[in-house]
This record gives sequence, C-alpha cells and structure tokens, in this order.
Amino acid sequence: LDDLASIMTQRIEDDIRENPCTSWPSVDEDISSTSVPDKAATSASERVVLLGYGLGGPVAHRVALRLQRNRCSEVVLILLDSDVCWPPACSLNRMGGYQWLGGRMEAVLLMCRACGLQALAASLVQETLARMMRSQAKAGEEGEGEHEGEYQDDVLMRIFWALAPGGMNHEYFQQCLNYLAPGLDLLNELCASAADSTQVFNGPALMISSSSREFWDARESNARFCSDLQVARSRGSHYCMVQQEHVLSVMKPICEFLVSRGSFGPEPCKRAEIVGRTLHLSSGEASPAELSILSEGDDPDAPNIYLVHDLRPYVTAEWKDRVAELLAPCRVVMPVFNEVAASSRSPQDSPHKSQNLPSNLEPIKDLATTYEVRLIADIQRSLPSTASTADK
Repeated sequence: LDDLASIMTQRIEDDIRENPCTSWPSVDEDISSTSVPDKAATSASERVVLLGYGLGGPVAHRVALRLQRNRCSEVVLILLDSDVCWPPACSLNRMGGYQWLGGRMEAVLLMCRACGLQALAASLVQETLARMMRSQAKAGEEGEGEHEGEYQDDVLMRIFWALAPGGMNHEYFQQCLNYLAPGLDLLNELCASAADSTQVFNGPALMISSSSREFWDARESNARFCSDLQVARSRGSHYCMVQQEHVLSVMKPICEFLVSRGSFGPEPCKRAEIVGRTLHLSSGEASPAELSILSEGDDPDAPNIYLVHDLRPYVTAEWKDRVAELLAPCRVVMPVFNEVAASSRSPQDSPHKSQNLPSNLEPIKDLATTYEVRLIADIQRSLPSTASTADK
C-alpha cells in the first residue's frame, strides 16, 4: 500500500507542477465574491482534496499523509463510507469484516449486497466460513479441492438466480464477476499489507456515512487515524450513494465542508457563514432526543418537513430511509413520541384547556403544543448564527 501511495502522490505532485492554479476556484453566486483574497499564507495551488470511496479510503489516507509531509501546506481528506485502516471491524455484512474468501466469492457477494440482498449474502458468508473450517480439518484428503471449486460454482449460481428476477441476465452477471474479482483481490492484498502501520492524518477530514448501518463502525476507527474528523450523513445505501439519485446528498456536505474550511478562500467562507451554508458537525454530535432527523436534505432553500406520526409501531428504519429519499431535497424531521410526549396526553393540569373543545380533544391539543415547542426550537437551531432576533 505504501508503494501504491508513493506512486499516486508522485502523479499528483507532477500534475500540480504542470497545471498550477494561479487563482482561487470560482464558486456559485450565493457564496462567492468578486474580489480575489490575499494569498500570502496559502495559495490555491497548494490546496489538495482527496476523496476515497470504499477500498479507496486506505489509499487516499496514505496519499494525504505523504502530500502533507512532502509539499502541500493544506490537504483535505474526504471519505465516503470508508475505513482508512484495513481490514475493518468484524461483521458478516460487509467485505473485509471476516476472513477473505477470494476475489470471485467476494465479487458475487458484493453484487448480492448491492442489489439489496444483504441477508442472503450474510448467510452465504457464514455457510462458506463453516465449510472452510471443515475443509481445513480435512486438509490433504483426496478430491477436497475439486469439491471446493464445485461449491463456489454452486454459490455463484444461487446468487445469480436470486438476482435474476430483478432483470439480471447471465452474460452481464459473468461480465461483472470477471471485472470485479481481480481488482478486489489486488485491493485487499494492498490494503491489508499496511494494516498495522497506519499513521494519524492531522489535516481536515470529512466522513460521509450512508444509510448502511454495517459501515457506521468506520466512524470510530477513522477518528483514531484522522485527528480533525467531522461526520455527515447522506441518503442511499453504501452501494448506491454515488449514483445519480443521491448525488446531491453527497455533494452538499462536501461543498459546505470545503467552504467552511476555506478551500475556496476567506471571502466565500465569510459569505457562507452569513447565509448559514457552512457545515457545523462533529463526530460526537447527535440530534435532539425529542426529534428524529430522517434527512438533512440537499437544498438549503427547500422547506423543512415535519412528520407527525401515528403512535403505532409502523415507523421502521427502512420506512424512514424511504420517506427521506422520496422527499428529497427537503429536510425531513419527525417528533419522537417519548415519555414527555406521552405525559402531555393527559388532560389533567393542562394549561390549554378550553370550554369550547370536547373533552376527548384536550389531549390532542396538549400533545400538539408539546410538538410545537420542539419544532420552533428546531427551526431556531437551523438558523444561521448571524440571523437577527426578529428572524429567530
């Protein structure tokens, strides 16, 4: 991995020398300024942004370390659902979280997960690992290798027939398999070669986390090797977060992070703070306990949508993700029916009693008041710090 990082670093440095950036990059009208800021400290050509997705994370992290050490005074690292240290935490639900099964098996399991069949992939991983343990116990027995090849072919066909109802044909299945398998074997070998020698990157770092919970452990591991790490959420699973329907939810936190860190110069950063378009997140920040944030949205000018939910247990994690996806680019928030909300349902001692309302409507009005207070507080939190008192 260090050799690969060295090659990538050399390519980037050669490109910077051949294509020097003599001015700050232009940005959209909302956050730009016609004046060019004083570049006495750090010039635009000395700013490099590296982005790693999946297995690209360990590579990008190593390149960032070398660039920072060699020549660049400011390097920014962005990770999309990626661990900078390989292999990741133990899990049957993601590649690298268990014993490596070989490129062909990992490729077909990756296809399975990407098409939403995570449960099938996890069961096949467990089955394959158990079979490998039995094979190791019977090492040297005649014909064992042949049976192993037959078993892999059987797994491949089982996954193909599971994918076929979604439109997968056998020719395309084989093309994907032949394309993925060699690359996955090589990347695993490269990333695993430096698992014990990861250093800490001290520059600005942003991790964008998808809705795939099996990748959320990467936040803790990345925080150990990135001293200045911020975390943002995007819509979509790990396998589709960079596809067209989710691109805005990935690009929005990246743009806000770069602007807030001065990557477009001090003037755009100042303008962004005024209009509330800078990213203010930390790895430990959580949403208020009384609100469930389904999506932060893609467009700062889109409205907030507050879902007042039914009290019965219909609100699953899958339901939340789907609602957030359908309501893009709006910010979607749902009040939580917790103990405080439940206690507000009692009409006794309610400050909002009215003689004009039937008694059976009193609890509803009281609960509505509880939710109203939460919504107003949430709206005030989302306003930029420079907003006037009247606006708040």
